[in-house]
Order: sequence, then C-alpha cells, then structure tokens
Amino acid sequence: MQDPEVYDVITALFAGASEAPARGDWMARRQQSEGFYSAMFNTHFGHVDGLCEDMAVSQPEEADLTCRVITPANGDVRRIIAYFHGGGFMGGSVDSHEAWCRWLARETNSQIVLVGYRLAPDVSAPIPQEDAYRAAVWIAKRNQASASPLPFVL
Repeated sequence: MQDPEVYDVITALFAGASEAPARGDWMARRQQSEGFYSAMFNTHFGHVDGLCEDMAVSQPEEADLTCRVITPANGDVRRIIAYFHGGGFMGGSVDSHEAWCRWLARETNSQIVLVGYRLAPDVSAPIPQEDAYRAAVWIAKRNQASASPLPFVL
C-alpha cells in the first residue's frame, strides 16, 4: 500500500521522465538522477538566500574536487557540516543538492560544505570514498586554521 501524498510527489517528479535507461547506460542514469534530485529539492525548498562559493580542494596527482561552501544569509554560523550528496556514488552533484543545502544552512545556522566527489563509472571504488575523506580532512584543517574554529559535523 502506498501513501497517497508520497505517491503524488513521486508521480509529479517523474511526470516528464522518459523510459528507464537501458541496462548499463550509466550516463543516462546519472542524468536521470540529477534531474530527480534537482526537481525534488527545488520543488520542496526552492531558492533560499545565502552566500555560496565554490572552492577547489587540491589533491596530489588527482583532479581537484569542488566543494560548494554555503553560508546562511544572516551570517550566524554555529557549526560546519560536511555534506556528501546522495546518488550511490554514481549520481547526484553539488548542483542537484544545492537547494536542500541552502535550506539546511539557514534552518540550522550552519555553514554547509557540499562535497563534489567523483562518480562512477568515470572512477571506481574506492576513489569516491577517498575523495570524501580528502574533503573532510580539508574542511577540518580549514576550520582549525580559522580565527574561531567551530564544531564540525560529518
């Protein structure tokens, strides 16, 4: 049995979706995932004001990672939250999860660091997990180097 409210939301999210991608078509699945997350978060959270800055996390002998740092518009930051977007390490992105993270920043008075780790099938395990770890270390070091370190949540 399905909850009617949940069913209606899911139906609306997939209203314009084409058929499921062919088996093994990871790029089509990634695009579908991107559209799903963007539609879901933008529908529920819309655009929330705040400061947003993309920062590069340099990695030795690897491509830089992008971390999107979101600070609430009121500037009242009480903690830093590292946010690793959903998508099973093959979908989702800093773009598709930005609306949710802007809302989260405002509602929790937190600076959200949205981590853009690399995705399968472009890379395989454990690379996305190592990217997430490197980003967490970068966030912690950046926080500790600040004049007033804040509580840091993973």
